[in-house]
Amino acid sequence: MIASGLLPFLDILLISIFPNIETIYDVRGSKISTDIWVITLYFSPVLIVLGSQMEPLKFSLHFPLFAFTYTGVMYCLPMLGIDIEPDWFIRLLFFIAVIPVTLLVIKIGNIVADLKAKEEIQYNTIRNISEKQNEQ
Repeated sequence: MIASGLLPFLDILLISIFPNIETIYDVRGSKISTDIWVITLYFSPVLIVLGSQMEPLKFSLHFPLFAFTYTGVMYCLPMLGIDIEPDWFIRLLFFIAVIPVTLLVIKIGNIVADLKAKEEIQYNTIRNISEKQNEQ
């Protein structure tokens, strides 16, 4: 789960290591760094699905929630006329701001799990009573 949240930031890491990557364009005229970012957006959900099958720590959901919320907000802000230069401080603030959303998602997941457990208990109880009545 953590990897799926960090993967969309691979382009930023590569730009910090290889600054001239911002000057390289593909055959369509797009920056290679943009191509890397888009490709990672396609692979992140795959990692989320794989990670969810491994019973991850619940708080590890924070990383993909942060990454996709941050990406969506930073993509939409210029359309609203808000121009923010994304730096590490903005990313840190956004990471902290998404914590309540993560806690809400975890709480909802716990409520759903409790409801499923109660439903299963009811089902098993009714089935056991029915079987005992059929035996008599």
